[in-house]
Amino acid sequence: MPSQPTHLHSSIALAPTVSAIGLPDQDRPPIAKFLRSGFCTRHCKISTKKSTVALKQSPLLLVTLIYSDGVAMKNALKLGSLALTILNLTLLLPLANSADAIVIKETTQYTANISGVGSIWKGNIPKTIQFPLGNYSQRIEFPIEGILPYSVLADRATGTDVEFELWATSGKKIASTTVYSFNWNPVGPITLVSMSLSESDAIGNHIMIVRTIYELKTNGLLTSYLKQEDRFPIAIQAKKKTQTISVGVLKDRAISEGSFTLYSSDVKSSEYSLKVSTSSLTPNICEPNGDQIKLLGAGICTLSFSQPGNDTVDAANSITSSFRISGSRPSAISNLSASMVGQNLSYSFSKPVSSSPITKYEVAIQQLIRSGLPVTNYASYGPYSIIKTVYSENFSLDSAEIKNYLIAYQASDISNTSVMIRVITYNDLGASDLSNGIYTETSRFGWKADLPINKVTITCIKGKLTKKVTAVKPVCPVGYKKKV
Repeated sequence: MPSQPTHLHSSIALAPTVSAIGLPDQDRPPIAKFLRSGFCTRHCKISTKKSTVALKQSPLLLVTLIYSDGVAMKNALKLGSLALTILNLTLLLPLANSADAIVIKETTQYTANISGVGSIWKGNIPKTIQFPLGNYSQRIEFPIEGILPYSVLADRATGTDVEFELWATSGKKIASTTVYSFNWNPVGPITLVSMSLSESDAIGNHIMIVRTIYELKTNGLLTSYLKQEDRFPIAIQAKKKTQTISVGVLKDRAISEGSFTLYSSDVKSSEYSLKVSTSSLTPNICEPNGDQIKLLGAGICTLSFSQPGNDTVDAANSITSSFRISGSRPSAISNLSASMVGQNLSYSFSKPVSSSPITKYEVAIQQLIRSGLPVTNYASYGPYSIIKTVYSENFSLDSAEIKNYLIAYQASDISNTSVMIRVITYNDLGASDLSNGIYTETSRFGWKADLPINKVTITCIKGKLTKKVTAVKPVCPVGYKKKV
């Protein structure tokens, strides 16, 4: 179905003898004759019940409005529709979108010639036409040019009428129109022939009958005339409608957003019922999943939009749109979990969001130092030390690694304490915050209290600060360096 036009309403009060068919002031027909004219035959749908005349769809109507004082106003009506008040009648002109109009691909040159009169008019009769699918109806429009003077063609008493009829091979008349004597263009050589054709009848091979009627004389009741009739084959081919994709401005995003929704207002086809497909030209930076765009890394995300069309609509040209994703340190791991088998602890977690490739994970360990608080409370544990570096989301610790750490940091009783394991993620922009913690009570390892052992004391410095560390294998705290 064609898209509904928007409406622009304007009421213009005209004199009772006004016409809208472009005749000179002295030749204006009364309104009743106008409603019976060829113009209304082609363009008007009259409803006496509502006292309205609704003009049929046309991509462009050139209308001349003539006031009783003979002043002419020409309007090329291109916007929506225009309501004109003529006496008690309303003319409504809905104008179709011409983006997918009929295309005349081939024509046949023709000159109407009647013996004893000579050449009357000429034009190019359509031979091959492309009809856009998905439209309820379209108009076949082509120009003809009078050869005889306008005063002869448009003579009120005689004049020349030209009838056009389009017949299907089934024997059905599928379109017709007539250029009456008062339809000839008074201000230029070209007169437009226009006839409406429905999609259900359009596609196929047809015959166009062109009938030229040259009136010799009339007494108002009887008319003598000369006639010429010719026939032309016309092939009307199916033409898919075109569609275009429009994309709004995609704003820059932060990697911390994780993802966002691409709404229909952001990207759409001119054929509103067809859904646009989205793909990523930068899959390491962003990746679409339905209407969601997942942000994977920092940089420029470039999305490609396409629509393959259907039986009546051609595929759209794909278009691209880009936006920037700003980077940051990795997000903290929040789902660290662990299991214990024998003397080994196994840890795992999901890969955290990072604006750039993750370079490493550092495993941090903390010793219980406050016995008055629950072992589940982070405040119960002292500063962390890095016990190992790993490069995957799964790693393990054995009891020996934990025991050596406790001995190095002078745990008062390694057999009855607790340690907290946490993970720090690194990318090229820095380190994440500490992950959630998993605590382990050393009593589960079955260790016995150690006998006194020889310990070593080292001096650690950090700027002007100095700290001594005594242990079997002393290690400086984080941020300190061993003094040599």
